[in-house]
Amino acid sequence: MNHVAGVRCTICGRVMPYQEQMTCPHCGEKGILDILFDYDYIKKDFTKKSLAENRDNSMFRYAPLMPVEPRDFSSFLRVGWTPLYPSNRLGAELGIKKLYIKDDGLNPTASLKDRASAVAVAKALELGYDTIACSSTGNAASSLAGNAARMGVKAVIFVPERAPEGKVAQLMIFGATVISVEGDYRQTFELSRAAIDKYGYYNRNDGINPTLTEGKKTVAVLLPKSYDLFCALAGIIRSGCAWVIVSPQLPNQRVKNILADSNAAAVLSTRHLEQRFLGDDGALPVIEMESLSDGGDLSVSCPAGPRDLAYLVYTSGSTGTPKGVEIEQHSLLNFAEAMTPLYGKGAVLSLCN
Repeated sequence: MNHVAGVRCTICGRVMPYQEQMTCPHCGEKGILDILFDYDYIKKDFTKKSLAENRDNSMFRYAPLMPVEPRDFSSFLRVGWTPLYPSNRLGAELGIKKLYIKDDGLNPTASLKDRASAVAVAKALELGYDTIACSSTGNAASSLAGNAARMGVKAVIFVPERAPEGKVAQLMIFGATVISVEGDYRQTFELSRAAIDKYGYYNRNDGINPTLTEGKKTVAVLLPKSYDLFCALAGIIRSGCAWVIVSPQLPNQRVKNILADSNAAAVLSTRHLEQRFLGDDGALPVIEMESLSDGGDLSVSCPAGPRDLAYLVYTSGSTGTPKGVEIEQHSLLNFAEAMTPLYGKGAVLSLCN
């Protein structure tokens, strides 16, 4: 795949060629891999114009940004393209002028996990697998069962004995082979891993297979985009695909500390903020806002005013599910200022519910 540049271990930082591997060979199971893309190659054909002309109203309109070979995805379940509703009352209760709610419950099996399972099924088919397996207590299992059934792929799912009966019934309706394990989730996961190794199933386990994140990330890509909303410097957190929104009004050293503490994988910024905060040390890869315009005119006002909007994409503390809201800059800054004494530098800008 020419558009994939390699993989990077999130523990040791080694960059390796992309191949069918789940974790870093040097760091073991904890060495989760980030997939690296060749954006210079991708942008030759993947442009604003190509997106505007693309009539695929699913997450696979962004297939050039996923580690899959080009193919016709029309036979897959339509995952993604879910609505973003403006809140009628909740925003007012929270003191947020404009609050939007992303409804991924309208995905085929009613959860965000369809995004991960759809790309897992695509990858399994590409590699010639006929069976996919995972361990799960709920949504990941049902999403795999549904997406696999659609494409004629067998699903083997390991669930702990405490799994809800309704979820188990859903798996069986989709035709999955369900194995109930007497034990907790860790024991269930270990048994699934042993079976995957022994029988050669494709591994759909979260936190092991780096391809799954590439499907989940589309929940953020699908948010309506206005480049004026990205006036604040943003660090992308490796864990859970969350964003840290950093105000350009902060002192330079403060921003550097936040980026260092956040373990950011990359920075999204304008050129003049890049020079102001990062200099030329090259410690972090920088995605320049100007480059996202694909050569067109781009007007970004920085620093953002208190009434300008910012995206806040965060993760659930219990499930790691990415969620997104659109709020005014002053609301975000007020929250950060109020919570700083409790959590210290940088931490308050990585929000969990």
